[in-house]
Amino acid sequence: MADSAGSDSLIRPEPQVPAPDPITSKSTSAYVLVGTLSLMLVLGWALYDEMYGLRPWKSMQQEFVEREDAFLRRSKRQAKKSETEIKASPEFQKIALDAKEARDSAAPALKDIDSQVKQIDSHGRYSYGSGFDQDHEERFYFS
Repeated sequence: MADSAGSDSLIRPEPQVPAPDPITSKSTSAYVLVGTLSLMLVLGWALYDEMYGLRPWKSMQQEFVEREDAFLRRSKRQAKKSETEIKASPEFQKIALDAKEARDSAAPALKDIDSQVKQIDSHGRYSYGSGFDQDHEERFYFS
């Protein structure tokens, strides 16, 4: 019996060694460097392509803006000339005079209507205010 007890003490269990972890045992800086450099190259290419490669019409747009600006300046000069000619014409003078006479003839009626509106507003019959209802929406209330 002594032999069996002594033999057990001589056998030592091997220590459990964990499997090597690839994240802690190897450096990933090379992979990160390659990924970063490739992303920077792609970003540079995308910016170049966006600014210069994909937009061949930018020069056409600039030329259109210059031509349109010149056309509008010419048109503005011509419009000013025709406007002064129209305002100097006897037809326009007659229409302007008729409009002035119509405003002058309507002035007493407008004055009467304005005084009636002021009178109504002074009584407070149709005054209004704003407030919030139960749904927290702004509403106008007439009293």
